[in-house]
Order: sequence, then structure tokens, then C-alpha cells
Amino acid sequence: MKKLMKLSMLSSGLMALGIMASGGASAQGACSVAYQTVNTWGNGGQYKVTITNNATAKTSWELCWSFAGNDTIPNLWDGIVTQTGKNVCVKNAAYNPNIAANGTANFGFLVNNPGAIPTAFTLNGVACGGAATSSTPVASSSSAVTTSSRSSSSVASTTGARWLLDATNSTFNFVTVKKSTAGVETPESMTFSQLQGTVAANGQATLTIPLASISTGNVIRDPRMQNLLFESAYLPNLHFTTQLDLTA
Repeated sequence: MKKLMKLSMLSSGLMALGIMASGGASAQGACSVAYQTVNTWGNGGQYKVTITNNATAKTSWELCWSFAGNDTIPNLWDGIVTQTGKNVCVKNAAYNPNIAANGTANFGFLVNNPGAIPTAFTLNGVACGGAATSSTPVASSSSAVTTSSRSSSSVASTTGARWLLDATNSTFNFVTVKKSTAGVETPESMTFSQLQGTVAANGQATLTIPLASISTGNVIRDPRMQNLLFESAYLPNLHFTTQLDLTA
């Protein structure tokens, strides 16, 4: 994000979370790809892909693969996705085009109707060869906590589980102040229509906000906030991280 900004007030609402296990797959060759399962739930999942460039440095990249089933990607960050049927290609974003020799790049995304984890990839048209290993993610029974109550998780802190933010029951709001030519200041509450978040087994919490989902209550102002303030085409997601005490 090119511009610095101040938000006068921040408030977060309830965050309902479910416990999920994780798995992954990797492939090696001229490049190596780690396709990691961050969380799964019912008919969806969250994944992270890390590309390691085992060849010469690259000033742009595009990773492609094919799903075996009816997987679809509704949202992806730190890259630009194109999906045609089962075939997927992810290009670098404007801010992360370079991969040094032996360097890495990564992106994350959500999948609807996830099936088998893909194991064959191409980077800039060159196959990432070698055998791949995979494990199937398994979702455990879910529980729930909220940030506004004193309820505690029934899972011990030693359990290797992850928590997933329930975007339907979660809110994130901020307040801006509009000053008229007469000097009258009017506070206005704004929000985002999309939220993503996880809490890892070690207590590290990450909240990801797709900035293009800004909702100001004014359809004319929404694109102005997207393009002029947040510059969401340049930096599509805002990430907040913090460390939680799981024993509490």
C-alpha cells in the first residue's frame, strides 16, 4: 500500500471459529511446490502454496495446475488467478513478481468443493518434476469461541488444531470523519463484506481483509475507497497478526 492512513476508530465483532486439521502436498524439479492445507470445513477449504525456484532468477511467474474434481477458487490473495474448468493458473501480483534463484513466492486462496490435492504443477510453462506426496485433510468436530465472551476452548493447548474464522458471524468496522466546508464533522461507520482468519496451534492469529470488499453504505464511494485510499488493485489484502494465549 503506497499511502499511510489513520483510522480514528476500530472495532471488531464476534469471531466464531472451528477446529480443523491440516495436510499438504509437494512436488519438486526445476521448481518445487508446497501445496498446504490450512483449514477445511464441509464443502470448503483454505490453502497456501509456496513456490521455490530451483532455476535462474525470474522477474515474473505463473504457476499452473489442474484439479481432479470440481474444485473452484472463489478468492485468492497475493496473486492473480484464472480458472477455466479444472485448469488453474496464478500469476504474480504487481508487488511480488520476482523470485530469486533458490528463492520463494507464496499465495493463499479458498476452494469450494475441494477434492484431491493436486500434485503436478508448471512454473512459467516448465514442469515441476519429481514424485509428490500428499495427505488428505480431515476435519474434526467443530467447537466455537467468541472474542466477546469468557468462554474457553474445550481443546487443550497441546492439541495440534487450528481455528477458522466464521465470516458469516464476524464483523470488522471502522469509523471515518467527513468534514464539510462549514467545518461540521460527521462520523461515518464503514465495514468489509469479506473476512478471512485463522488461529494456529501455537496461538498465532491472522485476520485477512480483502480490501475490495469495502462497504461504505454508498455505492459511489465504494470504488473510490477501493481505488484511491486502499489501492486494492495494487495490494488486494490487508493482514493483521497477533499472538493469543490459548491456555486462557
